[in-house]
Amino acid sequence: RRSITLLVTVYLALAVLYSVVTPLFESPDEVWHYEYIRWLAAGKGLAAPEDVSAAPWAQEGSQPPLYYLLGAAATWFIPTDNAAEAIRYNVHAAVGNADALGNKNMMLHGRVHAWPWRGVTLAAHLTRFMSVLLGALTVLLTYRIARTALPGWPAAAVLATALLAFSPQFLFISASTNNDNLVTVLATAGLYLSMDLVAHKRTPPWWSWLAFGVVVGLAALSKLSGLLLAGLAAITIFSVAWAARAWRVFGQAAFLTGAAALAVAGWWYVRNWLLFGDPLLLSVMFAGVPPQGEPAGIAELLALAPGVWRSTWAVFGWFNVLAAPWVYWLYTLLALLAGVGWLLSAVGPRQKVRVAVQIKPMLLLMMWLVLVFVAVGRWAQVSYAQGRLLFPALAALVTLMAGGLLAYWPVRWQVVIAWMSAGALAVLAAVAPFAWLLPAYPPPVLA
Repeated sequence: RRSITLLVTVYLALAVLYSVVTPLFESPDEVWHYEYIRWLAAGKGLAAPEDVSAAPWAQEGSQPPLYYLLGAAATWFIPTDNAAEAIRYNVHAAVGNADALGNKNMMLHGRVHAWPWRGVTLAAHLTRFMSVLLGALTVLLTYRIARTALPGWPAAAVLATALLAFSPQFLFISASTNNDNLVTVLATAGLYLSMDLVAHKRTPPWWSWLAFGVVVGLAALSKLSGLLLAGLAAITIFSVAWAARAWRVFGQAAFLTGAAALAVAGWWYVRNWLLFGDPLLLSVMFAGVPPQGEPAGIAELLALAPGVWRSTWAVFGWFNVLAAPWVYWLYTLLALLAGVGWLLSAVGPRQKVRVAVQIKPMLLLMMWLVLVFVAVGRWAQVSYAQGRLLFPALAALVTLMAGGLLAYWPVRWQVVIAWMSAGALAVLAAVAPFAWLLPAYPPPVLA
């Protein structure tokens, strides 16, 4: 308890730092995410066909609405009549161009964004703090996932949690108004419940399947990528039924999980089909962000992969503010070392390393990771992929990385190595805003 309390406390301090340091709306799509929240808070209702070309939220009105409804509930009482002053676009912004010498800022900033916050500035910062709390839940769940997959190995849980909680990119997105924060925590919760279900020595009780279905439905109501949890649910149900050697268990679990998910999220997709003729509202999304002319081939996907990997760990702004090259080499090296560590733990001398794993939960981690990677690859064929799209599987990735990295060390050293690594990652996360974020955004003239 002391370990996770310390990790969450440091995460909260860093996330609040990122939220305050990053100029308002200088995170990918943040201004449009907030505009949809403001739209709902003003009582204008969910996106309708006549709103698509005229509303200020660009493609975000096509997104499942749960995050935006939560944001509206948190900010409805704040007057936002200063929106025209607070939301001003920089027509010269170098979006996606990290080589630009200036104009990194998507928005124009001035006294309206300064302390004390009021109006739009206050409401937008409140939605940022809501995202920070969602990130804290993801940190907690990551710790539990690592403890479930690697029981009796608390050092791995510490390192896995630190890899996620002190990732500059995770902190940057968690400190912004973005529905990725809600789908990430719900996907992580779904993964944890899935691992718990398959780890049961007896057939899970009926209510656990209902709870699983509610989480699946909430994820589907948060972002389209949340629909991937339906695939994880299918794998989980089949695994439990196979272990019980009873198709009755399969039928009961499938019915309860599916019914709960449909009760929570089904109305949204039926509404879209009736109003737009498109349950997923991809036509509305692509009206705001046109898809690529031709689907990307294998060679193009491989060329895009390094950018997606870098933006999983430390690419800021509107994909136009980079960290120092050594940061990306560091995370690449950690991933490679983790892979080699798992290999050595499988074939190396047992007395030198200790790898205590739960086979079924570990297999679920790997299958979920593959499922999300494939989905992001498929999305990259038609639109623009960024590392934050991998965040629903980030807990799985860091758990595997932590196990592989600690496999090199004798048991008596693992706790020390894990905490030293956590400290180094926290220092990197604390330095990042001052080393790369603040220099990219010159302070505005508060005239």
